[in-house]
Amino acid sequence: MNNYPTHYPKDCPPNNAVPVSGDTYRFTDRAIPKEKDFKSYYELGREDTCQARGLSVYITLEDCIIAAKAVPALKRKHIAKAELLQNHGVIAPTPSKNNYNHNTFWSLVNAQDLSLLFHSVSKMGDTNV
Repeated sequence: MNNYPTHYPKDCPPNNAVPVSGDTYRFTDRAIPKEKDFKSYYELGREDTCQARGLSVYITLEDCIIAAKAVPALKRKHIAKAELLQNHGVIAPTPSKNNYNHNTFWSLVNAQDLSLLFHSVSKMGDTNV
């Protein structure tokens, strides 16, 4: 039914993940998103958890601004937006102590194709953070 990578552990994505639908925001390193902006921590060799196989995303632009206030490193990033559909993957809330509006998106789309779906909407330095 779904075609998640074979390296996903059992029960990944988690049961509370629901099909993604609608506007989705992601911090990127550049104004024109590239494939490397959509590589998971797992693909980059940084972590080996289920959450690390997904991508950090937000549901609203306001969520991004709030996150950047809590995580200063995000202030140097760009914000990209895509209107994702259910066939793109699933999403679940994955809040942390200082980033309560964080979500993880487990994609059925490869990083290259995601880079074509997302378009820059703002540079954090251009917002009132």
